[in-house]
Amino acid sequence: MLIAEECYACHQGQNNDSVAYEASIKSQLKGVEGKLANLLKALETGIFNDTTAERMKVLESQKSMLSDALLAEQNRKKYNLSLSDIVKFLDSINA
Repeated sequence: MLIAEECYACHQGQNNDSVAYEASIKSQLKGVEGKLANLLKALETGIFNDTTAERMKVLESQKSMLSDALLAEQNRKKYNLSLSDIVKFLDSINA
């Protein structure tokens, strides 16, 4: 049980900032979406050139990466290890 508790404490120590990390990703995503909205407004007014096209590609790429990171973090939190999971695993290899 001591080993399980130490493993769990280590796991918790490595993952204790998940709320801040998820909030950071959401904030960055909101910023990118705002920039994309502004760029779309510029496009609607007729401003289009190679620079705006390249910027749109960069922002779309950032949005995609941030969306993936947010989904990964949400899944990591959803399937977070518990102390009982660690105990079950250690019991299974001890048998």
